[in-house]
Amino acid sequence: MQRLSLLSAAVLLCACAAPPRAFDVTRLERDVTAAEARSGGRLGVAVVEPSSGQRWVHHAGERFPLQSTFKAPLAAAVLARVDAGALSLDTKIEVRRDELSVCWSPLAEAFQGEAQSYSVLDLLTQSVAVSDNTAADVLMHRIGGPESVNALLSRSGVNGLHVDRYERDLQLQFHGLAAYEPAMSTCEGMDAAVARLPKDGQVRAFEAYLQDPRDTTTPEAAADFLLKLDRGEMLAPASTRVLLDIMYATKTGPRRLRAGLPPDARLAHKTGTSSVTEGRSGATNDIGIVALPDGRKLVVVALLTDSSAPEEAREAALADVARAAVGAMTSPP
Repeated sequence: MQRLSLLSAAVLLCACAAPPRAFDVTRLERDVTAAEARSGGRLGVAVVEPSSGQRWVHHAGERFPLQSTFKAPLAAAVLARVDAGALSLDTKIEVRRDELSVCWSPLAEAFQGEAQSYSVLDLLTQSVAVSDNTAADVLMHRIGGPESVNALLSRSGVNGLHVDRYERDLQLQFHGLAAYEPAMSTCEGMDAAVARLPKDGQVRAFEAYLQDPRDTTTPEAAADFLLKLDRGEMLAPASTRVLLDIMYATKTGPRRLRAGLPPDARLAHKTGTSSVTEGRSGATNDIGIVALPDGRKLVVVALLTDSSAPEEAREAALADVARAAVGAMTSPP
């Protein structure tokens, strides 16, 4: 009798572990192509089902600006130092006033005195969940610069995602600003500095940014990063949980991928956004791991560049990508 019960349980377990249904590729192609048409720009997409490894990519091999999506791999590189014993989450890092970065930085906006101390965990949370530029630049400096992020990605087998500059450098070059000024740590000061620039100079800087291979990724490389992270192939289990918990708690971009998901789905993600130059946006991004109510997961990458559409339409295109990805998984065979 016990043998029969065990056999029945095994059969039930096998049934529950049946391979996931294949994507409805026709639906994905149709819906993502329509989303790109409405987006006003070039939309790179990767959709991956982690348990099977099945993936679908739109604009495969093409490069897209990272903007603040780089802060997720940066956080992974910091946590790799924690795993190695070189840092701890409680390690205090002193931030001096002359280290403040450019807008967007709530940390800089609230800064008092000439120096303040923050724990590594505080800075990780500010960098990823809030997308604070000062927190990101301080952490990047502490681990040895962009090369440390790229070294982790290379060791992990992520090819095609490359981090090259601090935010304080990248954002000035994006606008065509010659040098950092302390007032730029606030959004009001940054906007005033940009407003003083000739329009033609801003456009030249923007065009150069779109052609620059630095700080860019392919859709499939961004998906590979998320897959390696979620599978625990990049960090120790405790550090993996720390980063995913921060990404699940991220509130930026509520009208992007999140808006296209079922209400009870969970999303661990990182957004990235550039400024707008003469009606053109350099980047409106969202990359994440979707946890569906039935226990399945889905990696979704949506990278939109050189869009002339208003912000609402750009974000709606990213929501459409998430909606298409989930729909393609749940469509009847």
